[in-house]
Amino acid sequence: MNEDLLNPESIVLHDERAKLFREDYAEKLDDYHSSAFKYGRKKIIEDLEEMLASLRPGSSILDVGCGTGYFMNYLRGRGFRVVGVDLSEQMIRHLREVYGEVEVHVADAKNLPFPNESFDAII
Repeated sequence: MNEDLLNPESIVLHDERAKLFREDYAEKLDDYHSSAFKYGRKKIIEDLEEMLASLRPGSSILDVGCGTGYFMNYLRGRGFRVVGVDLSEQMIRHLREVYGEVEVHVADAKNLPFPNESFDAII
């Protein structure tokens, strides 16, 4: 199992709750005031849209802490090349169940398996 040295319990919790995260992200944002999670997701999308405006179509983006892949899929749908990393193997398993084979790695954000300047943007 991978380990977060600052908070080792966090990976265990994310592994245990991966299915719940997947279900939460599957909900539509029509009534985004109904929960803090939905509202937060809407705000992240607004911030993403602002960032994406400065990128060319097809730019490469690294999603650190990609979880169950919601934002990876969102970015792919917008025409970007997206690579994900997460320490939770269960999150990645759920990601692949929903979105198929995408480039995703089990990795720590403090020790990424890519050379510097491999991506046009990082989220």
